[in-house]
Amino acid sequence: MINKKYIEKLDAARIDNEELYHILDTHDEDALKELSTASHTIRNMISFINSSYQYISETQPATKGFEYWDDIGDTLSQLITYTNRTSSYRYSFIKPSFSTVPLNELLQSLPHTLEAAFGEIDYINYNLDQRQIIFTLDSAITDVTTDKYQLKAALLELLKNALDFTDTSTPIQIRSHLMSDGINIAFIYQSTHIENLREHTLEELSVPFFTTDTNRTGLGLSIVNNICLLLKAGYSINEQDGIVTSSVTIPSTV
Repeated sequence: MINKKYIEKLDAARIDNEELYHILDTHDEDALKELSTASHTIRNMISFINSSYQYISETQPATKGFEYWDDIGDTLSQLITYTNRTSSYRYSFIKPSFSTVPLNELLQSLPHTLEAAFGEIDYINYNLDQRQIIFTLDSAITDVTTDKYQLKAALLELLKNALDFTDTSTPIQIRSHLMSDGINIAFIYQSTHIENLREHTLEELSVPFFTTDTNRTGLGLSIVNNICLLLKAGYSINEQDGIVTSSVTIPSTV
């Protein structure tokens, strides 16, 4: 999706052109803050309505006789999912803060982070206790300079994709590999749901809100794309004979 030479050209142009630098790096900062406040308020409102719905369901048995009651609950769950996803999408535009990060430790923490974030939400269940995740980590990799939280957010999106498009019995390999010009992080798995990769380009799949599944928001790869642009990284998703490799390549220096 992201060609490294274009990133380098854009970065050089941004440095040489003060107006372009302002547009790319600071133009949306105030708007993002305002959007963040509004989004947080909306999420609180929806959470309150959902809590009230759950309380009424438990204390008023008569609600079970209302034919649309379950539909209301499903709609609230979808709203919560949607607001959480759009919040993640908004976060993918925030200017990164680079620091030294122990990469292999970060990779090993991904399943636990995902479980902690979503394990108690009944409508997002990845059954991580039933999944086999194999780590193949390059011991030559020590610390890297990146934004820990944004990189982790992008990698969690790719891990969720892997979990969504595999059966619970299918192992998922998380691999890191030191190269001459960067570090490659890959998720490798065999998928029986690869039609989207064959029918659509990565550019199409990365368009915000583009989805071939009505149960999803279509923001996952958009988040990955945005974060990779900010981190001057590249990413790709390839499939061969049913084996999918989704990867992010972060530069050795920033």
